[in-house]
Amino acid sequence: MSFRKVQIVAATLLIYGSYSVWAMIKHDQPLILLWTAASYLAAAGLLLKKPWSRFIVYLVCLFTIVGLLWYVAFMVANGWPYPGVANSVKALVPATAVVSVCVWFMVITRKFFHANKNQT
Repeated sequence: MSFRKVQIVAATLLIYGSYSVWAMIKHDQPLILLWTAASYLAAAGLLLKKPWSRFIVYLVCLFTIVGLLWYVAFMVANGWPYPGVANSVKALVPATAVVSVCVWFMVITRKFFHANKNQT
């Protein structure tokens, strides 16, 4: 497994952590800093090739997916699906993309650490 893919995951986690800082400021929710810390810690661990970091990546991805499922449940409770199939599909595209990226990140992380474990 290429370390370049792991670097992409780490860079994305750094961006995600930075986005959560913005969200914390915008919504005045200090608890979001826990999300920032988890994202930054996972990124740092990946870049340093620390095996424990994979579990933090899994947790960040899992909680992101659960949060998106909560958001879809919120949409359903407030009148989703929207009139017209196109509007309903457009509403799900971002969440589907994020879930796909999370699954991809978990697979990359697992393959990287599994391959390194077999090389030693």
